[in-house]
Amino acid sequence: MQLINDSKENATSHGPEQRVFLSSGWLNPQPLMRSAKENALTSPESVVTISNLESFSTYRFRVLAVNMAGSVLSEWAMGQTAEGVPEYMSPPQVSPVSSSSLRVSWEMPKDKDVRGEVTEYRVNLHQEQMSNPYAPPIVTQVLYSGSAQEQSFTAGGLKPYEEYSFTLTVCNRQGCVSSAPASGRTLPSAPVGLKAPALRPLNMTAMEVSWEAPAEVNGPPPVYHVERTDVSLSDAQGPVIRGRRFTGTSYFRFPSSTLPNNADFTGLKLSFRTRTEEGLMIFAVSPGDQEEYVALQLHKGRPYFLFDPQASAVALSPRNDGGRRYNDNQWHHLIATRKQAVGTIIVDDQYRGSTSATSGNTIIGQNTGVFVGGIPENLTILREDIGNEAKIVRQGFAGCLRDVMVQRSSGSDEGWEDLNWDSALETHNMYQHWEGCPGLSEDGAYFLGHGFLKLKPGFLVGGDYFEISFEFKTDQLNALLLFAYDTRGKDFILAELQGGALFWVLRWGEQMVELSVWVGLSYCDGGWNTMTLLKRGPLASAGLNDVYEQERKSMAGPLTISSPLYIGGVPPGVSHPALNKHSLLHGFGGCIRDVRLARGPVVSLAAVSSSAVRVNLDGCLSADTSVNCRGNDSILVYTGRDRSAEDLTLQPFTEYLYRVMATGEGGWVVGPWQRGRSRETVPQSVLPPSRVGSVNGSSVEVSWEEPLEVKGVIEKYVLKAYSRDHPSSPPIIATFPHSHHLTGTLSGLAPFSRYTITLTACTQAGCSESPFATDFSTPQEVSYPNSLLVVWNSPPKPNGIITGFILYKDSTVVYQGNSTEFNITDLGVFTPHKLQLSACTEAGCTNSSQVTLFTGQLPPTHVDPPLLTVLDSHSIHVQWAAPVEVNGLLEFYTLHQSFSGEVPLVIYNSSELFEDFTVRNLVPGSTYLFQIAACTGGGCTFSDPSLAHTEESSPEDVPAPNVLSPSPHSFSVSWTPPRKPNGLISSYGLWMDGVLVQNSSLMAFEVADLSPWSLHSFRVQACTAQGCALGPLVETRTLEAAPVGHVKLDVISETPHSVRAKWEAPDEPNGKLIYTVLFTGPGQNLSSVDTETRELLATAEEGQWVPIGGLVPYSNYSVLVKACNSQDCVESAPVIVHMPPG
Repeated sequence: MQLINDSKENATSHGPEQRVFLSSGWLNPQPLMRSAKENALTSPESVVTISNLESFSTYRFRVLAVNMAGSVLSEWAMGQTAEGVPEYMSPPQVSPVSSSSLRVSWEMPKDKDVRGEVTEYRVNLHQEQMSNPYAPPIVTQVLYSGSAQEQSFTAGGLKPYEEYSFTLTVCNRQGCVSSAPASGRTLPSAPVGLKAPALRPLNMTAMEVSWEAPAEVNGPPPVYHVERTDVSLSDAQGPVIRGRRFTGTSYFRFPSSTLPNNADFTGLKLSFRTRTEEGLMIFAVSPGDQEEYVALQLHKGRPYFLFDPQASAVALSPRNDGGRRYNDNQWHHLIATRKQAVGTIIVDDQYRGSTSATSGNTIIGQNTGVFVGGIPENLTILREDIGNEAKIVRQGFAGCLRDVMVQRSSGSDEGWEDLNWDSALETHNMYQHWEGCPGLSEDGAYFLGHGFLKLKPGFLVGGDYFEISFEFKTDQLNALLLFAYDTRGKDFILAELQGGALFWVLRWGEQMVELSVWVGLSYCDGGWNTMTLLKRGPLASAGLNDVYEQERKSMAGPLTISSPLYIGGVPPGVSHPALNKHSLLHGFGGCIRDVRLARGPVVSLAAVSSSAVRVNLDGCLSADTSVNCRGNDSILVYTGRDRSAEDLTLQPFTEYLYRVMATGEGGWVVGPWQRGRSRETVPQSVLPPSRVGSVNGSSVEVSWEEPLEVKGVIEKYVLKAYSRDHPSSPPIIATFPHSHHLTGTLSGLAPFSRYTITLTACTQAGCSESPFATDFSTPQEVSYPNSLLVVWNSPPKPNGIITGFILYKDSTVVYQGNSTEFNITDLGVFTPHKLQLSACTEAGCTNSSQVTLFTGQLPPTHVDPPLLTVLDSHSIHVQWAAPVEVNGLLEFYTLHQSFSGEVPLVIYNSSELFEDFTVRNLVPGSTYLFQIAACTGGGCTFSDPSLAHTEESSPEDVPAPNVLSPSPHSFSVSWTPPRKPNGLISSYGLWMDGVLVQNSSLMAFEVADLSPWSLHSFRVQACTAQGCALGPLVETRTLEAAPVGHVKLDVISETPHSVRAKWEAPDEPNGKLIYTVLFTGPGQNLSSVDTETRELLATAEEGQWVPIGGLVPYSNYSVLVKACNSQDCVESAPVIVHMPPG
């Protein structure tokens, strides 16, 4: 037997020949005989089974026959063993193809390894798993099964820069065997998931920037680049005041324990300042079905206290304020309390409202957390409260809050605690407490840069006629202003500032308009600009600062918008061909205000926005400084592999935007921008006190002005009095934290002493003392007004031994002895006494000169309340009497004025000792409190307050109504209260076309059944008990409707080349009509026999004969007039005109 060698180089070689079987015996070729002596030996075997051969191998066999005469070999016979289970497969080769795929290739196994015909190859992926502790640590997945002819497979859908392990399984008909594993790594790709950096200001010129690695690095550790840019129109010099700033999209989330749980009481105090009508200040709701809740919010400019102890929602607002609105950008103090079922709200310590829940429940239990300033976009409000007042306002608060307090226990004034801002579990887009709130601002939305404002869907839906206008100011040369599009079609609108021009492009149907309004660099100098964009039928127009461009297309049609309207930029996920083709995609930085649709009322962006990124809705900084245009002026502040850096080149108390870029072998990724501000500085140019007045011998009242240069929030003022009589003694100090009145009392001074008084102003960066001081001397004062302490020295020339002293008071001996001081008691207050001293020796006595001394002063014993006489709606005459017991020398009077609950203000301070004063420039219909203070050298005594109410008068500054035409047949009219109501508004009247159509307390009016495009005038009338006042007249039209009727047309030939035409308007134009005269007849190409229709005139005139030329002599024309407004068209009947020869 021989094994045929399977070598591919020598397929016919054979292995060594070996004997595999031996059999012996006697082979008798004769037939079998019956004799027993025959065939004594058995015949040799003629069949044999050979075992222990290799599977699927070819062998050849031959037989050797031997007898006594010799031997002979047979011819070779071939045979092949059957298949066996494969024994071995070499590992595959794994090579990268891309960042998401690997190529797995292999060589065909040898026959002796596969032991049969290959029927299948399988590519297996081996991966570790740790999610299921009960499953095997290595999970094998068959990725691919291929035929015997294939030798490679590309595995896709893999993670970038990840190492994967593969095995290859080869199979024949008997079984399979797998190779040892082989590994390969995918190629790197760009990092993914880079977040905004964390910013920590180190001081006024340094910022620490730190960031996390990308969520998916997708390669070797990347190189990071930190980029910084300025916030648009940032004003580090602008004044800031103490408070927590909320931008309309920011909020805090505090633990549920911030409000007492399972309690029958609730108490909240805060001060707020805002411009917006709507805003959620505080909100807490129970888990589950939200059956219980507590909220403070602004709705239509009025504060509301909302609570529900289950099944009885309560909405409280002050009732005695005449419907006043509090979104006037002034500070207002609010107290909201609940005791069991009774809730009370008090605003500015004088306006209040109270009501009770009716369900009988008094306990409000657990809550899901206390939100301050707003709620997240994804927080679902399940409650469906009836009535507008009881519904939760989802709009975030835009303004400033301070002095927020929570009642922790019931029945005690000591149970109030300041809200611990540091206990917040979550903050979103919040400013730091040390940044304060803008002291000066104006209406508008402030775009920091590289952000966007997304308005609610349906705000702008397009149409055949629409108009949008707003004012903006910016320092950017290039900026995207607005963008919207049709999500199911190709329509879009886009407005952008590009290189000195307003670029306005829009598309409806197959019509495209691109307008460029060139104004140069005037729009980016920080001043206000006015922009108007409109579409009226086939006409598109754009205007910037009274420079206009327009284009008329051949066909009108509605422009469909179904996306939200984006202002100032677009989110990263928004992709549209128009953006790629027409926009530089540079986010707007600056301020936008007075947004209007179709010249309607001003739209509150805070009310119509659904989300905002790097946009502050609490107003614009009112900096009037001019700026220069700037482009993309970001700078690189760090490059490296570390994940933190320090930027040491900042300006003090200035806002910046930072972002991080991660660059790897497979690409790069940029994270979002993050806002930060450098720290404040020590106040500069602190002035000395502006006024120092004596309260008594040991106290002075000091007034001062704010420092000229403050970059940051003033944390406190410090008054220091340095003694000029004893320069080495430490100063007397008084501290006034968070002072808003810029006045304070400095006590602890010594009477009849000289001082220099300085002012120190402090921010968190440190304090600065005024370099100059104000000099002041305290008046003489005796410690005890009923006694005199007399002190003397021995005579400089005693001329002997002093035997004693004699003290005379009013010529009466009150003391005799050797002491050098004596306290005379039981004297009257501020009474004069004549004193004389005698010094005696054995030779006699000598008298001193006589002196007169007064006992000390006290404040007056009592001061009667002033007598108030109301002179008119703006003036009150105040009279008072001198105190009966002055207890000293009356030095001056001070008159104090206040509203109820407010800190009194000094409106009169005179040492002339007049006893009357007329207070002018008061607000009509208002209640005032007056107190008179009479002051001696011993102090001041205040009278009890007297109350007076100025007369009401007719209102002033009645605003113009907001008129909106929702259809061609109706108007919706609304208005706001007068800026100066001058009393309690008793009624509002609305005049329409000179007729009083409504007279009630309502502030809205609906009118229907009007004609389309009809002109109407409106004027609001506001009345108090003393009279009425009218606001400005507003004229507006209803919307257009399709014209109705027929157009009558007359045409006569005038010359061989011209005709005269006249037409009349349809019976009901229902809008502003444009008349288009169409001629159908021979074209201008006389060689052509085809007719064509040409538009030879478009005008708004009607009822006049108009010449029309450009016709072909000796021809016939069919003429018609089409009258169109923005809604539809009507046509005249065609008129045939015959042109004379010529």
